[in-house]
Amino acid sequence: MTIYTLTLIETSGIQKYVFGSNNLTVNVGASELVDQVTRSWLVSALPQPHNLKPGASNLDEPEFIEEIEIGTQDVKAEVVYRGGGNALILFREREDAREFTRRLTTKALLDAPGLQLIAAHTEFNWETDSLHRVFMDDLRPVMARRKRDSQRSTPLPGLGVSAAGAYTGQPAAHYERIHDHDPQAKLFSAEVNAKRSMLQAGQERLKNLFPELKAAYELVYDFNQLGTPGESSYLAVIHCDGNAMGERLGRYIEAYQEPEQNRMWIRKLRGFSERVKEVAMTALGDTLHSLIHYLDFEEQEEPTLDEGNVQAVSPVRIRVENGRRQLPFRPIIFGGDDVTFVSDGRLGLALAREYLARSAGQNLSDGRPAYSRGGVAVVHSHFPFAQAYRLAEELTASSKKLPGYPEVCAMDWHFAVSGLMDDAAGIRRREYSVQAGSLLMRPVYVVDPGGEEWRTWDVFSSLVGEFQTSDEWRERRNKVKALREALRSGPDAVYQFRSFYNEGRPLPVHARLSDDMVKHGWSPSTGDQPGRCVYFDAVEAMDLFVALEERSLA
Repeated sequence: MTIYTLTLIETSGIQKYVFGSNNLTVNVGASELVDQVTRSWLVSALPQPHNLKPGASNLDEPEFIEEIEIGTQDVKAEVVYRGGGNALILFREREDAREFTRRLTTKALLDAPGLQLIAAHTEFNWETDSLHRVFMDDLRPVMARRKRDSQRSTPLPGLGVSAAGAYTGQPAAHYERIHDHDPQAKLFSAEVNAKRSMLQAGQERLKNLFPELKAAYELVYDFNQLGTPGESSYLAVIHCDGNAMGERLGRYIEAYQEPEQNRMWIRKLRGFSERVKEVAMTALGDTLHSLIHYLDFEEQEEPTLDEGNVQAVSPVRIRVENGRRQLPFRPIIFGGDDVTFVSDGRLGLALAREYLARSAGQNLSDGRPAYSRGGVAVVHSHFPFAQAYRLAEELTASSKKLPGYPEVCAMDWHFAVSGLMDDAAGIRRREYSVQAGSLLMRPVYVVDPGGEEWRTWDVFSSLVGEFQTSDEWRERRNKVKALREALRSGPDAVYQFRSFYNEGRPLPVHARLSDDMVKHGWSPSTGDQPGRCVYFDAVEAMDLFVALEERSLA
């Protein structure tokens, strides 16, 4: 009889830990700490021998020694999967599992204040118990209870002689510049200090993953560096997530439920997890390459003259600080199906579309495309970052409402240019619902589902391009403003607008739009489904959208 211990490690409250500050340096450092938990720290805490390659602490390195398996070569621990602050590990001895947990949690307490790790263990018989059942029916419910019932640490808010630190309001423990480029020192807590100390490690990991960054570009460390001085002070928070990944993984491994299939179950689960990481990193790299290609192209372009005024070909150009070219793009959480990055606000929609389309162009281990959804919150650079991230999460979830989910790739967005006083649903009820129906085309399909569907990225970007570049609409602000008000008033008002402002000509056309849509600006209502405005999203995006597709890499 062979008794092993299965251990599940999960990092609780990652979003709050990473996105609880309005300082990009602190956020990036916090993300690196979360990553370290299941990379270099986990490797150091494991008993020897185990199946991880020495020094395998970066996403671009092979992680597993496939020929080393529990039950062979006196192996004490076998990591089934790891990443994103979570890990599943098989131990030969229960005491090894407990000692590993003590070492890892002690490391987190000392080097990552405020980060909460939760562990769950269960023993099982390798010969007679199904590993699938043990994981699904025993271990995961234990973890759920521990996460629900765990006592949250309550840090001392300070004494009468303590000062409140910047960024989090926790008692200050340090007084210095948060980053070498900062003009003056600030008070900040031990937690903030632990996060900011990991900035360089986070920078190096990205540069190792994407070598083109080393020589050509500086990675930004401040939200203010994402805009263009005098032109735009908006940033985009982009959150992307895989569609129903838990259910999809469950279906993939449920075929291996017999005890004699335990080894195959491990291989399938690990393979699926590793393929998810590979797809995500490839998509992120392709998105980065497309952005660099676009920006390099724009640097070579000269401004053009238009009616005596100098007009830039693109509103987004490379920003140079201290002689270094700064990329208006910064991944914060990456390496799995859950990805978050920030960019110049005008690039947010196009970068989200690029990442999602690149992901869907690859298959996971089950042979089907890596369907994902995304949400983009475009906000002022000084907007509370935690609130912007929550909005991006809400927008990501709204994409589930499109027909065909989860077998679709979709995205949603919101321009919070005048602040935000409600959640996405409340804003849309108040500001985007009119008597004729919804003003919104979004969410849209990123990958065209075919048929007659008109709520697609291709339709949206084509309409925005027409409003931005055609002589009929470009620089004619009064006409665009009048169209916006007509769209709010409904199909009849749009028809009258065309007669008065547009000499009866239709609005911008697209093959997916019917004659009635381009004449009245709305899709017709059907049964209990109210109409949807076709053009309002495109008009709203005119000043905060830059397309990448035409110049992106093949």
